Amino acid sequence: MKELLAALVGGLLALGGSSLQAWHQRRQAHDERVWTRRADLYTDLLGKPDNRELKAKVQAFASDRVQQLYERYKSAYEERNFYAFENGGTDGTGEFVPPDDDEMRRLDEVFSQRESELVDQVRAELRTGHRL
Repeated sequence: MKELLAALVGGLLALGGSSLQAWHQRRQAHDERVWTRRADLYTDLLGKPDNRELKAKVQAFASDRVQQLYERYKSAYEERNFYAFENGGTDGTGEFVPPDDDEMRRLDEVFSQRESELVDQVRAELRTGHRL
């Protein structure tokens, strides 16, 4: 009887251990997929701030902090570009030339600062490994 009980307990422990291991592997695979999607998204986000299709991806995969910083970055990008477009001109070859004034320099500085904040956050998050 003791042998039967010992075998039963051993079997239950083995089953529990394998179930725990399977759960852990599924969790790791999920985290890996999300981390990979997030890394791809962050690369796109930094390369194409005015891409409208990014909004859904940002909402789905980006951390709350990256979402906040992205909105600030995108706003600075749009404000800078709008000002440049409205106040710029063309050179002798017809190429667009942004204005060279204090407001344009201020908008460039704000954009650069917000871009740096976003880049720093993205780098920090992607360095953390697979745990989200």
